[in-house]
Amino acid sequence: MKINVLCLLSALLVSSINVVSGHQCLVLQPMEGFEMKYFFASWYALKTTMPFTRCVVYDVFRKNTTILMNNINYQNYIGFLEANPKLPSQMTFAEPTKDYSNPEFTKSSFVVLNTDYVTYATVFMCIKKQYGTGFKHFVSILSRTDALDSELLNSLVLNIISLNIGKLNHVDQKDCNYWTLVEDGYDTNVFDNEEDGPPYVSIKWLEEPAPQLAPQPAPQQDV
Repeated sequence: MKINVLCLLSALLVSSINVVSGHQCLVLQPMEGFEMKYFFASWYALKTTMPFTRCVVYDVFRKNTTILMNNINYQNYIGFLEANPKLPSQMTFAEPTKDYSNPEFTKSSFVVLNTDYVTYATVFMCIKKQYGTGFKHFVSILSRTDALDSELLNSLVLNIISLNIGKLNHVDQKDCNYWTLVEDGYDTNVFDNEEDGPPYVSIKWLEEPAPQLAPQPAPQQDV
């Protein structure tokens, strides 16, 4: 995608921000013409406003996709996506274990801001804080591989910075030893015969080990 098009997209995103109050989700412009069938499979986060900065991967899959063994070193969010029928890129994220008839629980917002399906994507999430009031806003720049053309990446970064959501962190994708929920890559034909059902997304990251303090020498005793 040409850079002048990305600059135009940035302007559209900025003009669409509508902060109702400090306790509401941002309202950003979802992508027009989005088709989920091309969005399935793995995406690697290269930049994110989330606090997780190691091996962050988004897996988008059908419920009946084979799930591989979990790596105990990873943490994750997992839930199913419900799309707005009139604007499929505007979705809600619901955790399967929560009863959303209980007003204590609120479905999260999951919005695809832009993607070309085969190279890059930018996604937004708004999650209600577990304790207290207010919401956490996360934006991630995703790639089908663990790298992206530098000119394209820089343009996507400028888009996020202009949204003034939070600090954009670099994600370290080295030595990750990924496990994945999606075996077949992002060939859209894989899903042509799948049963109709809600898509799921897993957002996983490698838990950083706690810093190890250097051992202190034992105090010497006077003889």
